[in-house]
Amino acid sequence: MGFFPLSITRREVQSGFTKAPRTCFGSASKVNEADLADRGFSRGGRSEASCSGYFEGRWLLRNFAYHDIMMSVSMDCRPLIRGLYWASEDDTLADPYFGFASRILYLISETSILNADFAEAKLGSQTRGHSFAKRSHKIESELQSWVCPAGHDGSPLALLGEAYRNAALIHLYRTFSRYIESYSSILKANLKACVESIFTKMATTTQTITTIASTSKKEELKERADQAAVPDDLVVPGIFDSECDERLWVPQAPDVWFRPLLLSVSGCYFVNILRVRRSGILSRHRHAGCVHATVLKGRWHYLEHPWWATEGGYVFEPPGDIHTLEVPEDVKEMVTMFHVTGAYIYVDPDGNPVGVEDVFSKLDKARKHYEAVGLGASFADQFVR
Repeated sequence: MGFFPLSITRREVQSGFTKAPRTCFGSASKVNEADLADRGFSRGGRSEASCSGYFEGRWLLRNFAYHDIMMSVSMDCRPLIRGLYWASEDDTLADPYFGFASRILYLISETSILNADFAEAKLGSQTRGHSFAKRSHKIESELQSWVCPAGHDGSPLALLGEAYRNAALIHLYRTFSRYIESYSSILKANLKACVESIFTKMATTTQTITTIASTSKKEELKERADQAAVPDDLVVPGIFDSECDERLWVPQAPDVWFRPLLLSVSGCYFVNILRVRRSGILSRHRHAGCVHATVLKGRWHYLEHPWWATEGGYVFEPPGDIHTLEVPEDVKEMVTMFHVTGAYIYVDPDGNPVGVEDVFSKLDKARKHYEAVGLGASFADQFVR
């Protein structure tokens, strides 16, 4: 299915900025510098001039930056390109990929570079002791002093930014712990504080946070899991019965309901059945993680793709895909079971975020609904793991 928004064509991707530079996996030094320069990139600086005039160019640039930086964390290597080359001139605008945390993503990439430099430096060198400490302190200070743009305090995107910030600090402290053994006790306390902060601000946590936080010290995450003390097994009967007790269906939008099956707050994913009794466009959104769908009744499709999801069929959606879900006029009821990893971000036609949905917002809606219909807010807790 790929990473193509509605308004871009494959021919456009094969020309101009969108033509991919020649690279060799494993080392950023193997990137063809002439290719990067031709497309407006530079290793030490920021350049968006070659594509900033087009939505498709900006979107692809941020798409590349996001996955390049996450690759540097998960594969323990340098990012292919260094710098804040994707940034917008107006930092008060939320980015479709980073929200308000664009600067934090840059600091994550700088930490990955620092990690690689630490590993390559000779033991006992003066550069290792002085220059690295200065760079480390600068990154830590920037992360600790980061604040969300004014007017957005307490918003979902602000909470997302805070989660990014703590995840970035985890990445930095893990780098410290590898090479500065004398700080181990201090770093352990700092890591624990960051993990706890992420768990309390996870209302909009995406796959990015999961990628970094899940690779931190196992004992910090295990402590949180032990405190939950919830059962492992979960059996939900009658999931194919769309005419079951109407109280089980949580209103999501006019003529749209969902029935929760599993709300994994520890794994940042959820499984629910979506029931739609109207035709037309439901939403335009981008998934931060992969999605699995099984159509139980009716059919639907995405405007950006030629395929149709039909009754009895299975669909896999890759992370990062932007699509617009539509139910045709001749379908009176569409019922689909979705397994959603991370969050999905509602966007406008230009790709700007207008809302966020994840396991925590689903749980909040379910608790409020079940309380209102007399089942009690705690009825939703049986689906929580």
